[in-house]
Amino acid sequence: NYFTVEPCIPSKWKSYSMRFKHKGVLFFIEVLNPRGVQSGVTKVELDGVTIADGRIPLGADSTDKKERRVRVEM
Repeated sequence: NYFTVEPCIPSKWKSYSMRFKHKGVLFFIEVLNPRGVQSGVTKVELDGVTIADGRIPLGADSTDKKERRVRVEM
């Protein structure tokens, strides 16, 4: 089980953030738009580790963290 973040936003937005809770795990999601584009993801990180396919696993990691940090760059 996983989810993806596929932003489609006004090009003037430089960033936004949201929280998403799934089965007791809270995801803090930050989307950065340094190039001022409307769509297209160039990089996804989960807890500081790049996720090459952009698919963010649902649930806790092997350390049983209840909070995860997602960073998406457009």
